[in-house]
Formats: sequence, C-alpha cells, structure tokens
Amino acid sequence: MSGRKMTLVFSLVVSLDLLVPGDVTYASEPEHNHCRQHRFGEFSDWSEPVNLGPSINTEFNEMHLAISADELSVFLATDRPGGFGGLDLWVAQRPNRHADWGPAQNLGPNFNTSLVDFCPYLSSDGHWLFFCSNGFGGFGGEDLFASFREDTGDNLGWQEPFNLGEGVNSELDDGDPNVYVEPETGAVTMYPSWSRNSIARSLMRIPPSGVMGWKYS
Repeated sequence: MSGRKMTLVFSLVVSLDLLVPGDVTYASEPEHNHCRQHRFGEFSDWSEPVNLGPSINTEFNEMHLAISADELSVFLATDRPGGFGGLDLWVAQRPNRHADWGPAQNLGPNFNTSLVDFCPYLSSDGHWLFFCSNGFGGFGGEDLFASFREDTGDNLGWQEPFNLGEGVNSELDDGDPNVYVEPETGAVTMYPSWSRNSIARSLMRIPPSGVMGWKYS
C-alpha cells in the first residue's frame, strides 16, 4: 500500500430496515448455502501443535490470536498483569519466522479499558486492526471498532480507533470480526458474531456502496 492511503467509508443508516434490499445480507445457520462456496483439493494432515512460548502464553488467559501475513507480528487478548483491567489487546514480534516471539507489549489506552477489549482481527494488508470492546461506549454491549496505521511495521503506530457505527453495531453484543476483501471489486464481506434476536451467529455482507466499504486514493 505504499503511496496510497486507504480509508473506511461509511454511509449514514437510521435503521437496517431502510437499506436497499441486497445491501446487507443476514444468514443464519440453515441459510449458509446461499453464500459463495469455494472448492479445494484434499488438505494435508495437521502438524503437531507447538506452544507459542512464554511471551504469548502465561498462567493467565490468552485468546483471540491474530497473526500478520508475514507471520512476524501477533495480536492477542489477555488478562495478564500490566494491562488496564479485564481483557486487553497486546502484540508480540519476532525477527523471522524461525525465531522465538519477543516480549509482548500492551497496545495502550487507545485500545484498552478497565473492561473487556478483545477479538482482534488484522486485515490481510496489515493496515487495519478490528476489535471489539464494551469499554468505549457506543450502542450497547460489545461494539466493533477499527483503527488504521500507515506503517505496517509499526505495531504501536495505530491511529485512534473508531466505532463502526449503527448497522454494524447494535444494543446487544457485536464481536468476532472477520473481514474479506474481494480482490477484483474491493467489496467487503464481514462475518461478525451477533447476539441479535436470539440468533447466536450471523453473517453480514457489506458492498462498497453500503454501510462500510474500502476507498483507495
């Protein structure tokens, strides 16, 4: 992304019911076959699991791992000492894929509160970090947030996070963001975890002209 800046674009939406049909698609478990499916060949067997070491794993809780495309940075949620309380977002680095992880660093007060800050998701280009929190206010429960950085090598160089807004967030818990950007069109598909209407899991597709999209300049 050298030489160009990527920003998130939002359109104001008063209610999801006001969206043009097709702008946002919800799919519960029985409807998953409406989504695009890809066929792959036979996968190889999984290797034996390897502990990521004492920088990542402690006697406290570690969860929601997000690793960069080059496998040199890893973001996680943990309640280890040294944070702001509850679950915090931390990051650890290593010089190459065969090295041990260096000491984990707390991402600081822009990302962490005395409550719960967790479920990090790093975009494939490394410029965007999505996460969920119930400590920054918003629409109620846990909300989804995003932050941008110019330098993908600076794990502490994030801009101030912002709430993804109504349509993505609700008065209930909204979390576990997973984002896919269509290479040809730039259309964004987000797969969040929602607790709306007693449906434990849903997915939402957001085209570039809808609630959220990518803009390149």
